[in-house]
Amino acid sequence: MKKFLSILICTILFALGAQAQIDEVVNEINSNGGWKPRSQWLQNKDIAEKYIMRIMEFTSLDAKWAQEDLDKDHEQALKILEVRNQLIGQTKKVKKQDKILSKHFNDVSQARQAFSQAETSEMCYQLLSGVLEGKINRVVTSKMPSGALTYFHHLVTNGFAGTHNETILEKKDGKGRLAVILKNMRMRLEDKDMEAVWFEVNDSVFQQVRDMVETGMLYDVNSRYSPSIDIMDASNWSMDFKFEGGSISSSGYATGPDHSECLSGILRYLITLYKELGGDLEEK
Repeated sequence: MKKFLSILICTILFALGAQAQIDEVVNEINSNGGWKPRSQWLQNKDIAEKYIMRIMEFTSLDAKWAQEDLDKDHEQALKILEVRNQLIGQTKKVKKQDKILSKHFNDVSQARQAFSQAETSEMCYQLLSGVLEGKINRVVTSKMPSGALTYFHHLVTNGFAGTHNETILEKKDGKGRLAVILKNMRMRLEDKDMEAVWFEVNDSVFQQVRDMVETGMLYDVNSRYSPSIDIMDASNWSMDFKFEGGSISSSGYATGPDHSECLSGILRYLITLYKELGGDLEEK
């Protein structure tokens, strides 16, 4: 008897949960006149395939955020398809299906549109999730270039703000030298023609930067980075390393690169050194 009551209670709770899900989906479709995923990348296959090219420019973290965003639409699409199956899954004839759907939805055509969109979104979700997973769980295939570091250049520009910031470490005539150039093209017109102030540095500085690149795996980067969402008026950046046995180059807009904490550490090290050598950056 107790076993029967337990089964009966579980059956009732399951039925109540199913009905609640039906009510939730029906209310959403009736209120919104259908359903579309919040992410435009799940609307159709063509858009999803174009998004793949953008995913290739994501950092691992950006890919994780993008996946979490797609997961929300994925969950809702599954709910919609489950409700469809619960209402008309066993009914083969279209007229009977429409009769059942008309009892729940204000407009049967809108309900069918929502079902169709949910199917399409699920197809796109599976396509994109596979690519995003590869980015999130990326396997390092790049190798640290061999030999000593001979050149490093980092540039950040923002046309809206008028900023132009450069950090350069290079060998010239067999000697190492360092320059940091910070320009504000809007506030200081004379900055446009400002010449770099160079300070001589020894080989230990080049070795320190090289060690930071290798330890921080900054050689493991994309050639290009872009954000997972559209951002206006952000900064463009680029970095270039040259070694005796190879090079590392990357650029991006508003985000990146992977292992950006390593790049930040290198810039802090060089800018601090520049100031210690007498470089004047206070007014910039």
